[in-house]
Amino acid sequence: MKTPTLFTNCIHRSFGLSALLFLIGCFGVLPRAQAVVPAPDGGYPGGNTAEGQNALFSLTIGTYNTAVGLLSLRALTFGEFNTGVGAGTLFFNNAHRNTAIGAGALLSNVTGHGNTANGTFALLNNTSGDDNIALGNNAGSLLTTGDFNIDIGNPGLAGESQHKVEEQQTTITELKFKVAQQQQDFQAIATHQQKQIDALTAGLQKVNDQLQLSQPAPQMALSNQ
Repeated sequence: MKTPTLFTNCIHRSFGLSALLFLIGCFGVLPRAQAVVPAPDGGYPGGNTAEGQNALFSLTIGTYNTAVGLLSLRALTFGEFNTGVGAGTLFFNNAHRNTAIGAGALLSNVTGHGNTANGTFALLNNTSGDDNIALGNNAGSLLTTGDFNIDIGNPGLAGESQHKVEEQQTTITELKFKVAQQQQDFQAIATHQQKQIDALTAGLQKVNDQLQLSQPAPQMALSNQ
């Protein structure tokens, strides 16, 4: 039988609204603890923390990673500053600075860096995309390789940022074509106008020549000596 402690005695004597006052008094007289006993488990060398079956199971030299949940960060060996909270978060990850909160968040990520996924299966299929943000259930779940995307409550598109780049490149190509076509049209108009100017100049010269030919020859007056 355990001997009642000062703490338990105080608890037993506390009733109703006065309980809080008793608790404060009890903790005030308890000896100061030098450390938590028993010590928290889950702390590992290199500033790593793991809680859950096979969490951080493959870690070798990675530092400052936190894995909480079944198979969280299961494949990580050398990645750094990753945080996975939830079953299967960052399961295949071996990159750096990723944060996944929610079961299956960033599960497929392998080499993508700096991603943030908050929600069940958020950024589920991202494999190599960097600096993506997904908030909500299944948010960004269709994204695979795109970078710098933000998906809030929507699944996004596979390689979303690449599609945007391709669209921009297509637009630029179309604009270049239009400019080149306009330059060609302008050149054609300028050439046509120059031909008209040359024809008009030639016509004026011809009229001037005819006028000069139609003028009477100058008469010379002879004086008698």
